[in-house]
Amino acid sequence: MDRAVLREFSTKLCDELIARGFPSEHAFDAQRSAMTLATGWTMIPADPNYPDDTPEPSFLRSLDVLVAGWERVMAQEAASGNS
Repeated sequence: MDRAVLREFSTKLCDELIARGFPSEHAFDAQRSAMTLATGWTMIPADPNYPDDTPEPSFLRSLDVLVAGWERVMAQEAASGNS
């Protein structure tokens, strides 16, 4: 992907997160973490230790953990006055 396309893509995603109330200083990292989750998930779509696990619930659980982590970061910053 060339840099201009990447810049446009990143700007669009970050702007959407910021419009929904996500702190601008974390928008790029947040969108990159979601992309990293999706990319990694395609390599291991379900936990091999749980044969009854299926890809969709596995991804949704992983996404819930990612969102909870960002919620915790934002709550800690708000509590410390760094938001």
